[in-house]
Amino acid sequence: MNLQIPLFGLSLALLLIHLQSKNKRYFLLSILTIVFASILTYVKINSDTALIFAIAIIFSFVGDLLMAEKLSITSNRIINGTIGFGIAHIFYIIGFWKLGAGNFKLYQIILGIILANGLFYIVAYGPTI
Repeated sequence: MNLQIPLFGLSLALLLIHLQSKNKRYFLLSILTIVFASILTYVKINSDTALIFAIAIIFSFVGDLLMAEKLSITSNRIINGTIGFGIAHIFYIIGFWKLGAGNFKLYQIILGIILANGLFYIVAYGPTI
């Protein structure tokens, strides 16, 4: 049975609850659900690339825990989060490289950057739900 899709749906629902309630627990549960789904994906397809993405997602979760001050490396939560997210992004870059992201055309990369920035703007500065 493919549990990844329902887990990603649950993660989205938890994220929407977090946006409504501003309760950090729902955000962390949402990310933890994504971690479990990515580990299940690796177990199911057993590929190096899936493992790399699962590790990246785990480090993203660690970055979230550091930013939420549930874990600590230094006394500054921004530096802590940057460490976790920085390591995660190294794994994301390796994962996309292994997928052959170098095969994208320039317009696709530019469109992806525009869409990612637009999504960030909506999440960071858009109206609250």
